[in-house]
Amino acid sequence: MNRLLLLSEPADEADGRVFIARLSAVMPGTTLDHFSPAFSFGSVPSWLVQESRSRIASADGIVCLLGTTSIASAWATWAITAGLDVEKRVACVRLHSNPARDVPPPIANTRHVAVMDADTSLLAAYLLEGKLPPERQRKTEPPVEAPLMTRFGKSA
Repeated sequence: MNRLLLLSEPADEADGRVFIARLSAVMPGTTLDHFSPAFSFGSVPSWLVQESRSRIASADGIVCLLGTTSIASAWATWAITAGLDVEKRVACVRLHSNPARDVPPPIANTRHVAVMDADTSLLAAYLLEGKLPPERQRKTEPPVEAPLMTRFGKSA
């Protein structure tokens, strides 16, 4: 992989830079292009649309860095759609490894985009080899017949 486009919201730019610095150590031969547009997607000047399209076209993969505002991000939605439309490998990374806080835009689920925690080696394995990381462990649910307090993790 020669070039990777990483997109983050301005509110997550600092956390994104930290993650990108860690990623550069794992993928030393890859150019990491960090894009954190300050313009609202609805008021984007035409030159920025052209520049953004050329960034997508020149990248080998697209990574949306997810933070607290990502669920409503029109930029992340656009990057996922544009990347998949030109057959790029696309992933979303939770910057804080918190699925309740770092939520991808709905298009990520609709288009079956890989969403993973901020583990650079897992992201590199996915981008370079197509290896999906294992799913998070889920807590086993107590049987429905169990007493109510047991189901809430409390003892009587």
